[in-house]
Amino acid sequence: MKSFAGKKIHVIGCAGTLMGSFCAFLKRAGVEVTGSDQNIYPPMSDVLAAAKVPVFTPYAVANLEKAAPDLVIVGNVVRKDNVEMVAALERGLPYLSLPSALEKMILPEKHSVVVAGTHGKTTTASLMAWCLEQCGEDPSFFVGGVLQNFPESFRVHPSKFMVLEGDEYDTAFFDKVPKFTHYSPRDVILTSIEYDHADIYPNIGSVIEAFDRLAALVPPSGNMVVCGESEVTLRVAHRSRGIVTSYGFGDAVDSRCSNLELGPTGSKFLWSFGDEEHRLNFSMTGRHNVLNAAGVLTLCRLLDMPMDKVFSALETFKGIKRRQEVYGVVKNITLIDDFAHHPTAVRETLSALRARHPKARLVACFEPRSATSRKKVFQQAYSESFDSADLVYIAKPYNATAAAPSPDTFSSEELLADLKERGRRAKQLETSATGVKQFASDLRAGDVVVVMSNGGFDGLLPNLLSELGK
Repeated sequence: MKSFAGKKIHVIGCAGTLMGSFCAFLKRAGVEVTGSDQNIYPPMSDVLAAAKVPVFTPYAVANLEKAAPDLVIVGNVVRKDNVEMVAALERGLPYLSLPSALEKMILPEKHSVVVAGTHGKTTTASLMAWCLEQCGEDPSFFVGGVLQNFPESFRVHPSKFMVLEGDEYDTAFFDKVPKFTHYSPRDVILTSIEYDHADIYPNIGSVIEAFDRLAALVPPSGNMVVCGESEVTLRVAHRSRGIVTSYGFGDAVDSRCSNLELGPTGSKFLWSFGDEEHRLNFSMTGRHNVLNAAGVLTLCRLLDMPMDKVFSALETFKGIKRRQEVYGVVKNITLIDDFAHHPTAVRETLSALRARHPKARLVACFEPRSATSRKKVFQQAYSESFDSADLVYIAKPYNATAAAPSPDTFSSEELLADLKERGRRAKQLETSATGVKQFASDLRAGDVVVVMSNGGFDGLLPNLLSELGK
């Protein structure tokens, strides 16, 4: 950071979880920082305000003139034709992607722990950071979610470890490599590999190639901790020069979970590693979350952490906002906010909620919003993801236009028909005021309603909470 002292930095696309947290970090580090975005809303608007970062909206050339920066940091959502980016290029201002900035500013002095995978990386990275915190390591971390055990999603301390959520999405329009290739991993936890991000990866082979690049970065003395429940993840892990250690359920792994009990207060399971065997309590429920915990337990053991403190950290972990987060309870109806959008994540989220609320009527609301979910690629897989729900509401794909859909466009109508054929009660969800009112009238005391989207879902949750309050 010393080379950036006294400089003015402007962040284009500051309202994303990672970008906003990075702005707050720069401010605390004494850098004069400004930010801009097209739309800014909670929770990141609150984070930026609390950090006293001046924020401009919408994008405009005037924002760059007000900021008068020495360096521009560019979010991966920013396109080359963004008006501020065009102005920065015309002025010849130096610019970096956020991962590249991390690579240059912070990581050379850190023991980098990268958590990667299609699913579970936010929860796993957050849990890893919390375990290291409880072990007295005072870790730095950078996680793509709002952590409930920490007041920030980005923290840099003058300590040994830095935990990073390793995203496989590309870095920026001028830096077309996965973000995690900038993260100099000493150790990696690899949770899963499935097809996702259909806007940049044409097929599963290209996704695997991206994770191969991550595996190749692990040094021979580093750890490659991998979920052993998938042949794909194991193949990728064994392409690493690092020490490969597998975790999962079943007998063919090095770090084994068994005797799983899921309930309303979390999970209980038996964890075995070598000659060790421990009966553990974990604050989160769901088989997938126990697998996330197993990855963290494994790496903590390999790093010689005091395991009694790691076990205690599992019990006090509060999770991540928008991961099975209770948004509100009104008239004995529980509203839950969840980020699930991939069919596997939808299935596992609903399965976990069913275990937590075994006697409730479980109502699932889903918005196809991500680039992948708005394509046909997972049309059939979604029809099999809602079996744990008693009632399903499906919205039309985000930003759907009146134009005729192409053959590879996801169809809400087709999904509704498939769900009904599987015996699910399923309805089209309209997010208009009339639609929300109708939705609220369908709910009854005791219902657990989970709203799943990787975006704002047209304000469905606050609007529904308000409508139910009436």
